[in-house]
Formats: sequence, C-alpha cells, structure tokens
Amino acid sequence: MTLCWLCAGWTLAQVKTWTTTQDFNEGLYFNTNSTAVPGEIRLNRLGTAPVPFINIPVGGPELAARGWNPSPGRIVRVNTDTGVVAGEYRLTPEALSSAPSRAVVDSQGNVWVTNRYEASGTHSVTKIGVIVGGTRYYRPLPGVYIPHPLGEYVREPLYTTGVDRDGDGYIRTSAGLGNLLPWVGTAGNDLDSSVPPDAVGTVRQAADELITVFKRLSTGGNRTRAVAIDENDDIWVGNDPGGAFQVWKLDGDDGRRLQAITVGGSYVYSMFYQGGFLWVSQTAEGVRRVDVTTGAVVAVSGTNVGDLSTVTPYDDNKLITAGAQNHSPAEWMMVDAATASVISRTTTPGSTDIRGVTVDQSGNVWVTSRGLWSGGDFRVYKYTPGGLLINQFYTGDRPCGLGRDSNGLIWVTHVGNPGNLSNGNWATVIDPEANDGMGAIIGYVGLGTGSYNYSDGTGATTSQIAREGEWRVVYDSFRPNLKWGVITWLADVPAQTSLQVYARAANTRLGLNQATFYQYQQSGDDPEGAVAGRYVEIRVRLSRELGTPQDLTPALQSLTIRYAKGTVSGTVGLGNWLSLQFPNANFILRPVEGGSDIAINDIELGPFGAFAFTTPARGTYFLLAQSSHWLRQRLTVPIVITDDGSHGNVFALHNGDIDRDNAITDSDLAIILSTYGLVTDDLTGDGLVDDSDLAVVLFNFGLIGD
Repeated sequence: MTLCWLCAGWTLAQVKTWTTTQDFNEGLYFNTNSTAVPGEIRLNRLGTAPVPFINIPVGGPELAARGWNPSPGRIVRVNTDTGVVAGEYRLTPEALSSAPSRAVVDSQGNVWVTNRYEASGTHSVTKIGVIVGGTRYYRPLPGVYIPHPLGEYVREPLYTTGVDRDGDGYIRTSAGLGNLLPWVGTAGNDLDSSVPPDAVGTVRQAADELITVFKRLSTGGNRTRAVAIDENDDIWVGNDPGGAFQVWKLDGDDGRRLQAITVGGSYVYSMFYQGGFLWVSQTAEGVRRVDVTTGAVVAVSGTNVGDLSTVTPYDDNKLITAGAQNHSPAEWMMVDAATASVISRTTTPGSTDIRGVTVDQSGNVWVTSRGLWSGGDFRVYKYTPGGLLINQFYTGDRPCGLGRDSNGLIWVTHVGNPGNLSNGNWATVIDPEANDGMGAIIGYVGLGTGSYNYSDGTGATTSQIAREGEWRVVYDSFRPNLKWGVITWLADVPAQTSLQVYARAANTRLGLNQATFYQYQQSGDDPEGAVAGRYVEIRVRLSRELGTPQDLTPALQSLTIRYAKGTVSGTVGLGNWLSLQFPNANFILRPVEGGSDIAINDIELGPFGAFAFTTPARGTYFLLAQSSHWLRQRLTVPIVITDDGSHGNVFALHNGDIDRDNAITDSDLAIILSTYGLVTDDLTGDGLVDDSDLAVVLFNFGLIGD
C-alpha cells in the first residue's frame, strides 16, 4: 500500500538553468525575443505590445451622445493571437458614470484608462491588470469549483498582475464579451476614498480581481482625457483642479499623486512621455514639450500648428502629430524632438479630423480620418515616413483609434454609426505587410458597441518609448518556504545598454504579486533581500539608452538559480497516505563523529513530500525524518553538508504509529479499533477510520523506528 513512486529515488533539482530558446520559452517575453539569435534573449528591434492583447475603451455617455444605446463605460480586451475577446471590465463603481477615453499599457501589461463624465466635479483613472494562462473554473457554490472554459475563477495562471482580494486562491475575472462583473462601491471605500490628491486608489469592492487601482480626480469639465506612462511605469494624466490646467504624475502601483506641473491653456487631447519630457497636444496651443524636472514648457514651432489632436512617438528622435476637426487642411506632421519644430507635413484626403496615429514595424505611418463632426471619407491611410501615400482602407464609419499588436498587426477602432446596422461596433485588423506591402484587411472582432478613443491600447507605444523589455519566468520547486540563493548569468552587455536581474518568491503563484522583487547586483551574488517560497519568479530587464540604434541590445545567453547555501532537500514518502495535503515533518542532523543532535522541526512538505531546510551546519551527518503517525527513519548513508547543501535525500516512512512512541504495537492497534468509523486517527487521509487504516497497522505491526 506504500506509494512507491514517492520513494524510489524520485528527486527534484536544486539548480535550474535556462540557456536555450526552448528553455527561455518557459517564460514570457515583454518586448524581447530569443529567436533573432537562437538561445539569446534580446530586445526587439522595434517596440511591440508587452503581452498579446489590445485593450479597447467602449461604451459610456460619449457613445450614447453619438446614437448608441446607453451602456457602462468599460474596457474590452481582445487576445490578438486568437481574435477572441478575453474579458470585459468596468472602469468605475456602478453608481458612477464613465466615458472611457484614452488607454495606455505599462511594461507589465496593465492598462490604464481615463474616465470622462464620471460624476459632477470628478473624473478618474482606472488600472486593469492582466492574466495569461491558467485554468478557468465555474463556482456554483462557495468552495465548489468546476473546470469550465468560461468560468470566472482562474487557478494557477502562467502570469498575472491581478490581486486575490478574497483570498480563495483564484483570480476572479471576466471570461469574455458581456461578462461584466459587479462593482458596488460604497461611501468611504471605492466610491470616494481616493478623491484627495495624495490618497491612494486602492480597490476593495470590485468583484473583478483584475481591477486593481481606481483613482478619482477633482477636476472641471471633461478635462481628464489623456494618459501617458514613464520609464518607471508611473502614469501622467491631464487635470484641471481649478482653472489652471495641470499634468499630474500618479504612482503606478496605487494611483496617489506624486507630482503636479502647471502648463496652462486648454485640456489635453493626448500625450506621451519620452526621456524626461512629456509631449502634450492641446486644443488651442497645439503640441508642447514639458520638462518634467523643471516644468519648462516649449511649444512646437512651425506654421499652422494649432488644434492638434494626437501626438505619438515615431522613434527616439522624432514624433508625429495630426490635426483635429478644426485644423485645415487635414494633415499629419513629423516633428524633431530636439528642436521642437515641424520638419515635414503631409496633407491627407478625407475630412479635417485626423485622430489615430501609429507606426508599423517597417516604419510606415498610419493615420485615421475620423470625420466625427465634419464628415468625410472615413478612411485609414498608410504612408511612408516621407509622406508618400501607400494605400487607404475603409474599415468602418468614423475610424478613430489605432494600435499595433505584438504580432505587428494594425488594429482600428471606430466611433461608428449606430444608425447603419451598428456600423463600427467592431475592431478591424490589418496586416501591414500583406499584398506586397500595400497592406490588407484580414479580420474583424465584434465589441458590442463603438469606441470613442484614439490612443494606443496595445502597449506598442509604451514599449517604443521605454526602449526596454523584460523576460519573466516562474519556477516551481515544489518545496514550501524554500530559501533561494545566488543567480549566475552569462550575458553580453554593450556600452549604452544594461541588463538587470531580480527575483521574488512565495508559496503560491498568486502570492508572488504581493512579494518584493530583490535585485542581484552581479552574477554570482546573493539577492539584496530574503527570497523564500515554493515559487520563484525571475525578472530580467534589458534596456538601451535614448538615441541609440534600434538593433543595439544586451543579450542574455544563460541564467542559473540555486538554493540558498546549506540547503538540505529531498522527498519524504509517507506510506499509505492518499491526501494531497501532507503533514509537517521533523528532521534530525546527527553528527557521525559524535556530538549533539540538531533538531529541525515543523518543516512543511510540498507535493510528492518534497522538503527543504537551510542549516548553518557543515560536515558529515546522519539525517533522520519523522512525521505525525509515521515511524522515524534514518538514511543508511550519511550526508555531507557543504555550502552547496545536500540534495536527493529520499525517505520512505512506515505508517501506523498513532501513539507517537516510534513503534507500532498493541497500543496502536487498540487505538485504531476504538476509533473505527470515526475521523480521528485517520491514517490514510481519506477522512475516515475504516478497514484500510486497520490494514495499515496490521501490515506494519511490530516495526520500530530509528
């Protein structure tokens, strides 16, 4: 009856190495790859979305004013690899109104969305986390989980930035279009707790556990529109706290205000951050460059540079801006970042209402002709950077937003025309390289309603601005509370680039999100803080300096993580035990040359009885293990403990010592007979004392532990 596969030499590695493309594919790439040079993690040549999603703001009063049925403002997230809607998320508590406007994605895949018309005198910004992989479950009753592909409860995700607020071990989140989870905010909590500028935007009451930050802003009009993100994943929003227009820097973890810069003028249409400067487009003032250190504001110079709707980076040295509905003629302009001056301008056909702008992987410029007020041809245009029109597409009425996904495809969203069979309640997907480089529409994804948005909801702009990327991997040691030690790596790090390594650990995958990342300053170093837990997450951050060539990159060739010094590990096979939950084990280190025993008690066992503990002891010892109603066992061969520890130690303990006297005798038999049919003294973990428990005692009767 012994589970022999647990005790027949089965061991777990104490060292893990990643060095091939196949190894690296165990993790997730954020603007990095291991295919440009097989077996090396490198930055992508051009920025891509950090995770394979596009996040599209839809619904709300702004769309209702254009003829759509009233509906809550929300984010629809689409998996750009499959074209399937992955989830739909509220942006405010149900008592408030949201007209979602602009979206930006940080380096970890979280999306930040600004909300207009939320309530009288206040507006807000919301952070939605991301989840990749895992198994979905349906929960018909509390504590009862049934696997279902459309279930709202996700177990063991490959990666998530969500928060397990109710502590049930699952991330509850939307499973698709129309699956909008409740958010009943109350006074003193999510409804109003974050209104003071320096208050945090902690979310307590949203059922969807990917909604992680909700920060309300006291402002006038509908001024909170634009949002940008910096190299630290902090965000910048436009705000009007009382007639003097400002840009606010908010903490990327909790939404509290970190900085405010008064820029004056009218509200901001759009903005982005690059290299210490915030570029903003405003209704009357055009595009302006704000030094976030000094607060100095410089207007982009040139003729006809007012009423510019969109500003987005082209590369490290240039940016693109485009004219809004009152700008004539319809055009987009290339701007030199160093001099803040227009260096070229391209007139577009169609209306005088150019909105969405993005750049494809070949450096071509894409713009949309929205025509919301002035009508027009409703077209998406593809240009060379020099202004030569390559092609134009009809994708739906009033095309508005543009984004480039992690596969290099172009996504178009629309305000649409609800009077025309709900025209525009979809996103259109274009392959920019199809048709011999002319581009071609390759698909549509239904969103349920239109989108009043002309910012990037994929993260491509974020990656391009940051000039950095990451590779992340989670490794399961199976050993609770394991202490992790040095990380060594081999890498090529040219001048003007950097490579940084971090790790954190927890006993659950979801617990990783509450753990602290600690840096390893150099290869072969210990972490700067305690990294302990069954699961370890390693984060490798690659970057290059502003203005360097796009193909300049550090290259990680291999990485190895080890247990902490003096770690003793192995497995404890608990004979006849059927439950997946193991009792704790006690160990003794007994010096071979004589001396006092060293007791190591209450070591938690993981799956398969895996264990690990760390000791300062060095030398040769007999190792003994004992657990609950199992006899103590001593390994026949002494172990040698060095700084590298001792590993592969396998125990097979005999069951039936109910009275814990380290022998299976008449007293144990008497106990099992007296508790027959009860739950106490269950020896097999099946929840009942029955014939199987009696058989265990009889089979092992007379055995004595070491």
